Formats: sequence, structure tokens, C-alpha cells
Amino acid sequence: AKDSEKILGRASFDLTVIKNLKILELDDVNQIAKQQADDLIKTLKEKFDVLIIDSPPITESISAAAFASVADGVIIGAKSKKTDRDFLIRNYKILNEINARVLGVVLQ
Repeated sequence: AKDSEKILGRASFDLTVIKNLKILELDDVNQIAKQQADDLIKTLKEKFDVLIIDSPPITESISAAAFASVADGVIIGAKSKKTDRDFLIRNYKILNEINARVLGVVLQ
């Protein structure tokens, strides 16, 4: 948990208008490896009831893969008439390869 404490020490929690909702912003999120992501999620689960991690597409970020592989579930976001179908399929296949639990797709 030492790594997770170091990561949290560089992070900032933003206040929101929703009671008890905090947004964690991490610097250098692309530098987080799978073990660090696992440790960080364990540490955060001790402090919060629900974790929602917003990350770049899995094809664009190593840390997105690290978080997806240890998360309870992944929701893929897509924009109608903007997100390429092949791009979505590629991301979905990668998520399956790393045994991420895909919960669904949100289409905007």
C-alpha cells in the first residue's frame, strides 16, 4: 500500500455539488502499473463505498488497462456518429483479453 499512499499524496480530491461525492484527479495517471492500480483501488475501497474511475480509451492508455483489469466493472462510452465502430470493437476485445468485466456501453 506504500505506492498507493504515494499516489494519493500527489492526488487531489475535488469537491462537488453532490453530497459525499468526491472526484479524484491523479497526476501522471499514465505512469500507473497494474500492481499500483490494484493497490490504489484497494486503498480507495477502504475509504469509499463506490468508486467510479474515468479513464481514456484502453487503446490510448496503459494505466486504463491496469485499472480496467482490477475494477469491478467497466462501462464503455461512445458518441453517436462520432465514435468509430472498429475502435469500439478493438477496445472491447482488449478489455476481454485482460479479463475486464464489461458492464455495457453508454451511447451519447
